[in-house]
Amino acid sequence: MSEALRTLIKSQRDINRLYHDLNATLRTRRGWDDLVKARRSLGNDVKVEAWYLAEHFLLAWSDWRGLTDRYQRYFGSEDGLPNSWARLDAQCQELADRLLSDSSLDDIVQGSFVVPQVLTTLLDLVEGASVATSVADARSLFHAVVDSHRRMMLVQTVEQIAENSTGDSQEFVAARSPWPKSFDWCRKWNATVIQGWTETEQHTREDASRHLRNYQHATLSVSWLMPSRGSRSNPLDSALFYVLAKDRRMVPNNEQFVSDLNVESEQRSLVSHVLARLQTAIAEVGYDNFIEDLTASDFVGGSDSLVGGDSINIIPGTGSRVCCTTLLAVAKGDKRSVGFPNVMKAVREHLIRCMDTTRVVIVLCDSWRPDMLDDHIGDLRAHYSRGVRFLFLLVGMPNRSFSPVAVDLSTSP
Repeated sequence: MSEALRTLIKSQRDINRLYHDLNATLRTRRGWDDLVKARRSLGNDVKVEAWYLAEHFLLAWSDWRGLTDRYQRYFGSEDGLPNSWARLDAQCQELADRLLSDSSLDDIVQGSFVVPQVLTTLLDLVEGASVATSVADARSLFHAVVDSHRRMMLVQTVEQIAENSTGDSQEFVAARSPWPKSFDWCRKWNATVIQGWTETEQHTREDASRHLRNYQHATLSVSWLMPSRGSRSNPLDSALFYVLAKDRRMVPNNEQFVSDLNVESEQRSLVSHVLARLQTAIAEVGYDNFIEDLTASDFVGGSDSLVGGDSINIIPGTGSRVCCTTLLAVAKGDKRSVGFPNVMKAVREHLIRCMDTTRVVIVLCDSWRPDMLDDHIGDLRAHYSRGVRFLFLLVGMPNRSFSPVAVDLSTSP
C-alpha cells in the first residue's frame, strides 16, 4: 500500500469525525464564537470555537477531496475506493453549502486569517511595507506557502463544484457567491506570500523549497493533475505552484533520441509522451519517490499516472499484463528486485515472451558503469537486429532529471 493511500484512509476517518462533530454543533444552534466540544475529532475534554471547527472542516474536506481525485489518477486506481467515500463527500458538500452561505461566518473567518504570529511580517505587505527579510526562517516560510495554497485550493474546490452543478435540487447554491470577504482575502494573501517569497533570502528559500517538494509529493500536487489555468480561481497561481515552478530544473530535450529510434510515427508519439511524463514526474517527486510509487501494490497505471501511458508494460510492477509495443523498465542500484541486474533479467524474459509485440524498450536507472550490460549485450543485440529499439536513460544528481546514455547495439562484438 502506498503512503498516499494510507494518508487518504486516515483523512477519510478524520473528515467523517469532523462532519459529525459539526453537524452536532449546528443542531444546538450555538453562536459561531461559542466554545463547543468536538468529541469525535478532539476528545471530550477539548473545546474550540464553533467557527474554527467549521473552517477546519472546510479546509480538511477540500484537502481530502483533492487528494482522492489525484490519487486515483496518479496511481490509476479509479475503481479501488469504497463507495461510502462518495456518499461522505456528497454529505460534506451539503454541509459546506450551509457554511458558505452564512455571511456572519464569512466575517469571522476572514478576520481569523491574520492570527498566526509567524505570518505577521508578511501581512505588512498588504499595507505596502518593505520585507527584505520578512520571514525569519524556512519553517515560517513553508507554513505561509502551504497555508495559502490550502485556502486557494478550497476556493478552487468550491468553484469547481459550482461549475459542474446541473441546476437541479442538489445544486451547490452557495458557490455562486461563497464567502466573498474570506475568498477575496485568500487571493490577496496568496499574492502577499508570493511577494514575500521573492524578497526572502535565497538560503531560506532553498531550505523551504526542500520541504515544499516533500509536501508536493505527500499531497500528489503534481503539475499534470492540477486544474488548468482556465478555471476561475486560477489555482496554478497559488503560492505553492509559483514556488515549485521557480524551483524546477532544466531538463534535456529527448526528442532527437526518440526520432532516432526509427519506429512508426504512432509508436514515436507514445514514447515521446511517456518520456515527457517521466521527466515531469521525476523532476517533481524525485527518483526515490518515483520508484516507491511505481512499485506500490496499489499502482495500476494509466494515461494520467506517473508513467503517462495505459498501454505499456512496466518492470518491476504491474502495468498491463498483455504484451504491449512499449516496455518501461526502471532500476535503482544493483540489489533487491529493483536492482539493475534483476531488472535487466526481467527485460530479457519479457522480450522472449512478447517477441512479436515489443518494439521499444526504455530502461531508466540511477547508476552506470561500462560493464553493466556485459551479461545482457548478446541478447539485446539479437533483439535489436529484428527491429526492437532501446533507449537507456540515466538519472543524475540530485535525482530529479535524466539524460540518455549512448549504447550502440548495431554492431557485433
